[in-house]
Amino acid sequence: MLQLIDAQTGFLTQSHTVLKNVEEYRKGLATQVHQTVLQGAREQRDLEQKLISMKHREVSDEDAVFQSEGETSEIVIEGYLFKRASNTFKTWSRRWFSIQNNQLVYQKKLEPVTVVIVDLRLCAVKLCPDADRRFCFEVVSPSKSCMLQAESERVMQLWVSAVQRSITTAYSENKRDSGSFRLPRSPAEAPAPQKGGVPGAQDAILRVAGNAACCDCRAAEPEWASINLGVTLCIECSGIHRSLGVHFSKVRSLTLDTWEPELVKLMCELGNNIINSIYEARIDEMNIKKPTSSSTRSEKEIWIKAKYVEKKFITKLPQMALRSNPHHGNVPTRPISNPESRTLEVRPSAMSSKWPPSSMEKEGSRVDGSLKKANRDVEPELNRPISRLHRPPKPHLRPKPGTAPPPPNAAMSGMGDENDVRNLHPGALLYRAAEHRYLPTMADALAHGADVNWVRSDEDGRTPLIRAVLSVGAFSHLSAVLSVLRHPPLTTKMCGFQDSLVACEFLLQNGASVNQADKDGRGPLHHATLQGYTGLACLFLKRGADINALDNEKKDVLSIAIEKANADIVTL
Repeated sequence: MLQLIDAQTGFLTQSHTVLKNVEEYRKGLATQVHQTVLQGAREQRDLEQKLISMKHREVSDEDAVFQSEGETSEIVIEGYLFKRASNTFKTWSRRWFSIQNNQLVYQKKLEPVTVVIVDLRLCAVKLCPDADRRFCFEVVSPSKSCMLQAESERVMQLWVSAVQRSITTAYSENKRDSGSFRLPRSPAEAPAPQKGGVPGAQDAILRVAGNAACCDCRAAEPEWASINLGVTLCIECSGIHRSLGVHFSKVRSLTLDTWEPELVKLMCELGNNIINSIYEARIDEMNIKKPTSSSTRSEKEIWIKAKYVEKKFITKLPQMALRSNPHHGNVPTRPISNPESRTLEVRPSAMSSKWPPSSMEKEGSRVDGSLKKANRDVEPELNRPISRLHRPPKPHLRPKPGTAPPPPNAAMSGMGDENDVRNLHPGALLYRAAEHRYLPTMADALAHGADVNWVRSDEDGRTPLIRAVLSVGAFSHLSAVLSVLRHPPLTTKMCGFQDSLVACEFLLQNGASVNQADKDGRGPLHHATLQGYTGLACLFLKRGADINALDNEKKDVLSIAIEKANADIVTL
């Protein structure tokens, strides 16, 4: 019995000892839990305070940005943004950006300021919700685009509104106060041309008939131009043209950009008067009032889109009797109206302005004696009535009732019928005008929907660009091309002998493919090399022509140049 009591006593004593040890552990654990809860509460409070301070700092930064507008500082907004590089890896870099003097610039540490966008007045800003990062927006200029990322959505909206506000403010400024972009009034004020440009190009372009005022609103002293249309524009209309996209209008500055010789000749051979006679042919009969320089931007934008995008004011072509593949050489003709006898008006040549010739022109342009003789033969006839020149009459806008259309393919069946170019499909008309290198008719055909890469199947599948390269012979069908225009032609000297270089430049500016080959597998560069035209070959190489392309005889351009012993093309 005593042993049992002793054993029970020992067990209870040990249990008491264990419970005492557990009590100490429980108290320590309770203290640790309490401290953990307190620490969590403190961290949460600190986080909330930090968040509140960040919001206050963001608001204060925004106030400081907007406050800078009312100060004398020319900086509209500044702050850190992430900029995506234009290299292959598309890396992002954090830079200090600012908008000042209508320019978007950034700075890296103590390095000089780098200008990203030269003139914000020609830019557009858009959000990029589909980008690989959040809070991205893009500033698009005529020459490049810049992808930027802000730290928050509010900062992104702040930058977007700042860019838009800068554009609006720049438009409202007095142009005479912004001396950086004013056209010089005398040769002494003219800035030095950029390397590779044509001296006096701006003056030569502005001396063309109608170019001294904006093509769309008639504002004086235009400072910009559309190089694929061949017109001069004021700064506000140029911004609207830029928003249309380069497939409608390619905008370039008369004062800031480099002007190549072929571009200057292109501008001088077209001009505002010629282009308006095409794109505004029906505004009088439609009784439409053209906007002026004092019109609002929205009014000008509506007018420009209706004029160049919707083409509401061009002369409507008669319906074709039949339609075929627009890329096919045999095309249906349009109904012919009764002949009209009217006197052909002769205007001064737009090329009367003098400017230095291009070295490419000297190398690549060949005008033989037969061309000059054709010019002398036609000049005395220009002031006679059209009915006495044995040329097809100027067509009516619509066929007269009871007039039977000619049989299909009549216009393309032979050289005699083909001279009646007023009946040609727009693509065929562009092809014929490219053959004679007559830019006004080429612009007219493009305005009426001609495919710039239209294929003439019965001439080895050549395109207008290839046809322009091969057009070096006599201008034997001058009268046929003159008869197609609904506006008075230029003098014969300019009309008959357009340089192939300018015609090719015009087609390339309007989207012609520099690598599209004919049935022999020869593209424009092949034909220029075969003909020995170094200037044209240089032009096509600058536009990305494939020098390794092979024709059906497995010859590339270099082998053809070596075979022709043309050292100039070999060394390009």
